[in-house]
Amino acid sequence: MAQSSDQKNSSLPLDEIYGDIQRITNIFYWFIALILLGLIAGIFIVLSTHNILAAIVIAISILPVLASFYFIRRQRFEFAAAFLAFVLITAITITATNGLGIHHISVLGYPVILIVASLVIRKRLMVILTLYNILCAAWLVFGELLGAYTPTILVKSVVGDFFSVSIILILTAAMIRLVSETLVQNSLESQKELRERKLAEEKYRNLFENAIDGIFQSTLDGRFVSVNPAMARMYGYNSPEDMINSVTDISKQLYVDPQLRISLRQRVADGEQIKYFESLDYRKDGSTFWTSMNIQGICDKQDTLLFYEGTVEDITPRRIAEQERQRAEEALIQFRKLMDESNDAIFLINPENSRYIDFNRIAYEQLGYTRAELNQLGVINVATHVSSLEGWHQRMELVHENGGLIFETNYKRKDGTTFPVEVSARMLEYGGKLILVAFARNITERKRAEHERERLINELAAKNTELEQFTYTVSHDLKAPIITIKGFLGFLEKDVFEGKQEHIHKDVMRIDEAVDKMHRLLSELLELSRVGRMMNAPETIPFQDLVDAALENIHGRLEPLGITVLTQPNLPAVHGDRQRLTEVLQNLLDNAAKYMGDHSDPRIEIGQYGEDNGKPIFFVRDNGIGIAPEYHERIFGLFNQLDPKAEGTGIGLALVKRIVEVHGGRVWVESAEGEGATFYFTLPTHQT
Repeated sequence: MAQSSDQKNSSLPLDEIYGDIQRITNIFYWFIALILLGLIAGIFIVLSTHNILAAIVIAISILPVLASFYFIRRQRFEFAAAFLAFVLITAITITATNGLGIHHISVLGYPVILIVASLVIRKRLMVILTLYNILCAAWLVFGELLGAYTPTILVKSVVGDFFSVSIILILTAAMIRLVSETLVQNSLESQKELRERKLAEEKYRNLFENAIDGIFQSTLDGRFVSVNPAMARMYGYNSPEDMINSVTDISKQLYVDPQLRISLRQRVADGEQIKYFESLDYRKDGSTFWTSMNIQGICDKQDTLLFYEGTVEDITPRRIAEQERQRAEEALIQFRKLMDESNDAIFLINPENSRYIDFNRIAYEQLGYTRAELNQLGVINVATHVSSLEGWHQRMELVHENGGLIFETNYKRKDGTTFPVEVSARMLEYGGKLILVAFARNITERKRAEHERERLINELAAKNTELEQFTYTVSHDLKAPIITIKGFLGFLEKDVFEGKQEHIHKDVMRIDEAVDKMHRLLSELLELSRVGRMMNAPETIPFQDLVDAALENIHGRLEPLGITVLTQPNLPAVHGDRQRLTEVLQNLLDNAAKYMGDHSDPRIEIGQYGEDNGKPIFFVRDNGIGIAPEYHERIFGLFNQLDPKAEGTGIGLALVKRIVEVHGGRVWVESAEGEGATFYFTLPTHQT
């Protein structure tokens, strides 16, 4: 809660108002001694008038006055003052009662007591003391009027005497209270100001004496008025006094370039407050060092320049550091220029946290970042072979153990895509610390060439395997019709010799069938060999057009068997050789019709189901006899017929596989025996 100014003042210790406790104690001692002296003098005065009773009262008053010494020794000054005031007012009242009453000269002591007491006691106690004084005055007036006592010399008192005295006492108490409070407040403020000034002076002195930087005051003609110890040490002098006495011309003795002080003086004279003014100065021993100065002029009320004051800082280490930094920056610029001219990404990396310290232009360009963005990242954000600090520290151990590493990994671009790199990493001292230097070469083209070589090798191996199979199959399957022809030529010769006309006709038919089969076999082998070599120009074709063309070509086989063909609407367009893709559907439809079996409701469905790596998956599904799982791969080989008695050469599905793969797709079958078969294949929808 907020206190009034009276409460605040009254609650303050006396030592804060009047000084230290001992001084207050001495004042009280002298004050009581004066009171005692006055009382003793009063005894002799009243005895001279033969007023024995008054002398006794005054003598009795001496006892409580002496008792107040006890309270003062206990430092209960306020109580002692109040006690003395009550005793003296009581003594004056008794003396006046025994004398002239309210007209007695001692009554003049009432306001005096109040004045003195107000300097020590608090407001509340002062009010009580004033009321007591008024009561005593009331006794002197109304006691006389009521006949309670009779003055020694009858001076008729009136009621107005009481009011006059009361008003005087109240006004005296109020006025003296206001005055005392004002005096106390002023005293407190003065003491506070003195304390603050003393603290400020001590603080300034401490700052002045203990400051790291130099502090000075100098005259206009170039002499020092004051310097602190730091200033003297900075310039190589034994003490501030040594510097003040030794330096008689600042321009010549301190400045390597004396013209600097002349320019400084002119700038200060123009009213400028100079900050961070750098100069090369002399020490006492003649050595030089760099300083930075703050200086201002001190003027009188008429703006007449009196002297200069300011601070000086030794910036030699900073200047050396700046020069070293400048040289390092120049070296770094040259280094970065060499880095930026490299075709490989170069990274300088903090081995503790994998953060990038520096890198060349191609590094952030290949990763798709700006320099500022990549500067906030580290290896664990970019390389796929480390994803945590723990993994990074394990890699660092390998680098230390092996004196460096060369390895392949993938880097992740800002857009999330990756590319392969070959990294050569080793430790290097940089800026007084060990850092990791990594050279990362983009090996996308090399990897592409390796993959292409591997693909070609695999394709060649597959071709060789296929060629071996083809050679074996051709030699085996072509041999069968030749053997048939040769055998029946023998039968024909025998039957002609024997004249068996009926047998001759059958022999010729069997020879003709064998020749037809060999012709079909050779035609399909020729067709298979052309796939991938003799291709028509690719084009974008609605898949429905391929379905319609295939159904038109195979209509003669499907209709006699009563097969229903269902085609899914809105099939996507594909990109490729129209003729070859028509052959795919034609062979699949022919294969479905061939192995339909004796089904009462034969059906074939053509449609699209999902995608595989961005390519639509098409299917041809039948409800025929189905294919056992162990034959799912075998049926796509050359001359592999599940039913040797079935018509055809066994090349159709091999041809389908070859055409689909040449177009960048793949083909497979899902089937079970007795449950029909579904042939799936993928085709591109655009140029690849």
